[in-house]
Amino acid sequence: MYLLTTNNHTVIAATAATISQNIDPDGKALVLLGLVISHFILDAIPHGHYYDFSKLRKTWPGAIFEVGIGLFILPIIVWHFTQINLLWLSACVISASLFDFGVGIGIPQIARLNHWAHWWNGRLTELSKWIWEISETIILILLLLLVLK
Repeated sequence: MYLLTTNNHTVIAATAATISQNIDPDGKALVLLGLVISHFILDAIPHGHYYDFSKLRKTWPGAIFEVGIGLFILPIIVWHFTQINLLWLSACVISASLFDFGVGIGIPQIARLNHWAHWWNGRLTELSKWIWEISETIILILLLLLVLK
């Protein structure tokens, strides 16, 4: 199982939730759809995984640890500092990670898309993947901070 560090998907979701919290329901539906699509785009960028550095590599406990940070801890931190509507923030975070849920439960079409999105990840060294991952994380966090100002 390959999951982009869920944190990056959550940062995108938090940014979108913050920007769009006051738009109409039709606009919110488009935001949620955009977040589902953004997952595939972000997964196409080479990336590392936190559990790659431990004995939990590619195990369910490793995935749960990584996903737990992104799906629970980061949204709570964002909510604490922004007081954004928690239901809307949760909907955005879930939409941004929906792709991985489909992979996790074994939907074949999503698994094939996931494999395609990661095609060049297997061709890079771990160091290269982490350089991409850290660069992407920094850019996304800066984007979120700009939005929160």
